Amino acid sequence: MPSSARRPWVPRTGWAHEHAPTLETGIVLAAVASFSLSFLFPRTTAGVLGAAAVWALLTLAAVGIGRPPAIHLSLLAGLGAVLKLAAPKLWPGLVPWLVALGLYLVVLQAWPALRVTADWARRGSLDPGVRWLVLAVIPVAATGLVLWAAAVGQAGLSEGARLAIRQTQGVPLWIVIPVGLLFSCANAAVEEAFYRGVIMHALLGTVGIVPALVLQAASFGLLHTEGIPSGPAGVLLTAGYGLLLGVIRLKAHGLLAPWLAHVLADLTIVAVVASYAAVSPQV
Repeated sequence: MPSSARRPWVPRTGWAHEHAPTLETGIVLAAVASFSLSFLFPRTTAGVLGAAAVWALLTLAAVGIGRPPAIHLSLLAGLGAVLKLAAPKLWPGLVPWLVALGLYLVVLQAWPALRVTADWARRGSLDPGVRWLVLAVIPVAATGLVLWAAAVGQAGLSEGARLAIRQTQGVPLWIVIPVGLLFSCANAAVEEAFYRGVIMHALLGTVGIVPALVLQAASFGLLHTEGIPSGPAGVLLTAGYGLLLGVIRLKAHGLLAPWLAHVLADLTIVAVVASYAAVSPQV
């Protein structure tokens, strides 16, 4: 499709057109930083309104320079950040992000010119090399999670992790298994759409491959200041895993392969939660 058909809103003349690449880089980096640190905003009405104002400005700036990757990033990440701040603290992060993804898709349906530029949403390849890479990453992730759980013990669990364990206690295994599988598939899909999808796609188009890999991994790590794994060790462990998922995404040229690897890592988390629920009556 010709670029004129794909980007009908791009300014053809003027200052914004001349400096669009530099402005896009600034908007993308600001959006990634704001999204990564959105947990620092207070969960108050003022905090939510402040976050909404930041994301509205970023989205308007992205639309103003007519750069689709920046628009997709500021739109989806902004919805995700604001809705997560507005949700109760101990709600699963999947819920507000799933709603954000749904609203984002509604906007795409209403805005055909933006919908045709959703280049981040590619299935990608599952050729033998990619499959072997996914299989190699699975035991690394599982081992890291098990070692983290053994190292931090019950005392090192975050408040969110304790809530998940308490909610699992007393639940029959025949319910835990299908619910855990459903959660793993949905959670992996949403997080991959955010991190290896819009965030990494926008970074690849502005700062290059290596910085894009590092920045999306760091942002993914900061997501796990709470949850499982959590704490400084959890952030580092998750950032390392995010780096591996980013490499898989590059090799596969799409999201299916990193999603598969992510699902299997989340299933390990479900197993860790179920194990704690079985052996730790007081959490």
